[in-house]
Amino acid sequence: MFKFGPIRGLDSVQQFIKALPYRTKREAVIGVAEYLVGDSRHGFRHDDPYRRTTRRAVYGQQWESDAQRRYVMAAIKDGRIKIGQRKNTPTNASSGYRMRLTSNGYGATIYNDEEGAYWSRSWGGWKNWRNNQKVVAANIKGALRAGMAAANRWLKSKGK
Repeated sequence: MFKFGPIRGLDSVQQFIKALPYRTKREAVIGVAEYLVGDSRHGFRHDDPYRRTTRRAVYGQQWESDAQRRYVMAAIKDGRIKIGQRKNTPTNASSGYRMRLTSNGYGATIYNDEEGAYWSRSWGGWKNWRNNQKVVAANIKGALRAGMAAANRWLKSKGK
């Protein structure tokens, strides 16, 4: 389990939930958390499109050693490595994000127990990968809308 660093916009979600009537807070928390977990179009389960990044752009050098360079060039030549293609068996780590309610339903934790989940977002790796903070910041407006819609549905079901 990895903790987020400071997330821009998360304080607006907390203020929104604090301002709601007590009984609707639970529904709003569920709506916000479910939206942030997302699906194939948004949220944590949405994978960014593949963008090629060179090792030099990230680490400042192309190869660790000459032996590594020779091995990679030989693997490209005989077809074991295909340029611009992800590895053959992706981990599908993004599909493993889930939500767990805490504090009797008035809080939520988003987590991912899949193999490779740390490497998919949390470690901050390649320059063009979106980390956890960027995913939350990009989806904060939709999460607030989803929380408000969930609270309104609950109020309507109670005739209020």
